[in-house]
Amino acid sequence: MSLFKGKLSACAHRSKPNDSLDVMYLASVFGSELPSDVSKKLDTKTVGLAVSRYPELIDTLEAMGISAKKAIKKVKSSDSLKNASFSAGGRMLEGDVQRGLVY
Repeated sequence: MSLFKGKLSACAHRSKPNDSLDVMYLASVFGSELPSDVSKKLDTKTVGLAVSRYPELIDTLEAMGISAKKAIKKVKSSDSLKNASFSAGGRMLEGDVQRGLVY
C-alpha cells in the first residue's frame, strides 16, 4: 500500500511519465492485494492532482474503486492546482512524495 501511495503522490507532485506507468503497473499486478478500502486510505487531493496531471490514470483508479473523477472535481473546486507546490522545471520540492504518504 505504501509503495502505491508513494507513486501516486509522485504523480501528483512531479512531472515524470514513468510515475504514471508505475501506478498502472502496480494496479495491474498488485491491485488484488491492496486492501478493499484503498479509496478511503488515499488523500483525495493527491488523487485529484495525480489524475489532473496524468489523465490516463482515471480508468486504472476507477477500476480499483478509487473515485478519480470525484477527486478531480474536488481539486478543481478548491483551486488546489493553483496553490500546489510545483518547482521550476517540473522537479519536486523536498518532502513532496513523503507528504503524500502521511495521509
